[in-house]
Amino acid sequence: MARFKIAAVCGCGMGTCFLAKMTIEKLVKRLGCEASVDPVDVGSAAGIDADIFVTTEDLAKALRVSPDKELVVVTNLVNQAEMENKLTPILMKLAKGR
Repeated sequence: MARFKIAAVCGCGMGTCFLAKMTIEKLVKRLGCEASVDPVDVGSAAGIDADIFVTTEDLAKALRVSPDKELVVVTNLVNQAEMENKLTPILMKLAKGR
């Protein structure tokens, strides 16, 4: 399976996105994918070259993501079930394209 670069975006890039990183890494491993997951604050996210950006609804409004990148919006960055439901289809879609 293809390797992806994922950005876990939170307000300050210090707490919640590290928890999101761990949640995403567990999911990616369980799916048999390979990915690097970078925790990043919303202000720095525009300068990150990632395939997928994962963030909350509030921060998604402030996040400027290139149209050729995937944006996954969740209500809770550490909810494993929600992350799986929203991120899995994106990973599978991207994997088919590579």
